[in-house]
Amino acid sequence: MSSSPFEAAASPGGRVVIPAPAVTPPPFPSEVREPLLTPRISSYRSQSMQPPSSWEAGTHMVKSILGVALLALPRVFSMLGIGAGSICLAAVALLAYASLHALAKASARTGVMNMSVLAREELGVTGQAVLDMALIFNCFGMLVVYLVVIGDMLVGSPGEPGILTQDCGSRRVVLAVVAVVLLAPLVSSTSTCARRGSGGGVLCLAPNGTWWIGPEDGGRAARWAGASALGVAAILLWAAVSLILFIIAANNGALSHMHWWPKGHALIGHGFKSAVELTSLLSIMLVAYTCHWTLQHSVRMQSASSVRERQAQGVSAGAIAASTATFLLISICSYGVFGNATSADVINNYSVETLSKLLIPELAQAGFFGIRLGVLIALLLSFPLHASGREGMRVMAPLRTSLWQLVFRQPLQGPGLYLVTYVTLGAAWLAAAHLSDIWSVLILIGSTAGVLISLILPGLLSVGMEETLTETRGSKIRRQGGGLVLILFGIGIGAAGILHLAMYAGKTPHF
Repeated sequence: MSSSPFEAAASPGGRVVIPAPAVTPPPFPSEVREPLLTPRISSYRSQSMQPPSSWEAGTHMVKSILGVALLALPRVFSMLGIGAGSICLAAVALLAYASLHALAKASARTGVMNMSVLAREELGVTGQAVLDMALIFNCFGMLVVYLVVIGDMLVGSPGEPGILTQDCGSRRVVLAVVAVVLLAPLVSSTSTCARRGSGGGVLCLAPNGTWWIGPEDGGRAARWAGASALGVAAILLWAAVSLILFIIAANNGALSHMHWWPKGHALIGHGFKSAVELTSLLSIMLVAYTCHWTLQHSVRMQSASSVRERQAQGVSAGAIAASTATFLLISICSYGVFGNATSADVINNYSVETLSKLLIPELAQAGFFGIRLGVLIALLLSFPLHASGREGMRVMAPLRTSLWQLVFRQPLQGPGLYLVTYVTLGAAWLAAAHLSDIWSVLILIGSTAGVLISLILPGLLSVGMEETLTETRGSKIRRQGGGLVLILFGIGIGAAGILHLAMYAGKTPHF
């Protein structure tokens, strides 16, 4: 009799074979929140689990791209012209896709599905710290821009009325009410969930990066997909209205004169200044496409196991293509309707006075309220996504997670989550109450945090990625060359934006 806990059996050849012990899968009751996946790849996956489809994952990503920077793109087109604006937008879209491709490849090779952790493992602690600071600056700045735009729609901007009357209070008071009554509850969510199959329950991502299965929660599972779909629908409805106004203006002969290229005669004698100003506009376009921390989140919700490179490429390519088409439609149509008077926040151009030139008074009044309410709803529907999961979908989640980890070097959970959420929201309200223009803020964000997140850090990942056994020499050269291109574009756009703010901010451009 063997003293081993396993029975030994002799094979015909005389060798002793010790059979492996039977492994019993751990119980997984649906009523208990058990960790399903760690931030790395897990080997377990419930057979009844049916995460969102590619369409739903793509919708999440489209909504994260169709953010508040969209409102400044019509003015960019009014300055660059239709031809130059379209070419520049397409170039930035290709850069965004290339950087997302680099992130997807790095995540697929390492199994790391968190952008901050990926930066630490591939670029070291310094790389992670730089990324965390860039995320903090980007997300806080965008939160301020969101509040400024909400203030423009509700209270109005200088010379333009808002939805509310002056009896409702000052801009500061209205934004405080919005932050406390509407935004604070929306950004207090602590997990994001996706539907399961016939087995019931929901698949959820908690703030600590773990997945768990829990019971249905009154439709919580559908909230995330529904918020994305409704937000995208609101933006598409605005795009349709812009196209209708463009057609009406063209039929009535009221279409503004649109140029295709920057005015050449105005550039003569101002070469350096014009080059800086033109290149700085790319930073605003870059902000519109900065959604890189949402890629792994969206694809992981779909696969529920890891980021698959081909899957991520499909989701990102579809989302960028759909968003670019929307950008082009709204930007060109708004430029045609409003001409050189296009505002940095194009919503301010949709006044009753301007719309009355194209529509009957009743429709002009309805359009004034309808467009503002539609865009406002799209912005507000984004905030639940902003607070979802560890990476989140756009602003609040990466802001509070990066800030907490950078300061305390530990996971964000418990009372600290609510503390950092409400403190950052209060700071954003204080900044937005004293700002009335989003133009310089967007250039500042794009030329600093934007180029780091969207171009330079993905480029460094692509250049420094370890070679695999199946990677050919040509593939390695293309990967590293593409990474260098991302880094060079990031440095150029960042330098132009900073020079513009330092030397030419507030001055009339020469084109």
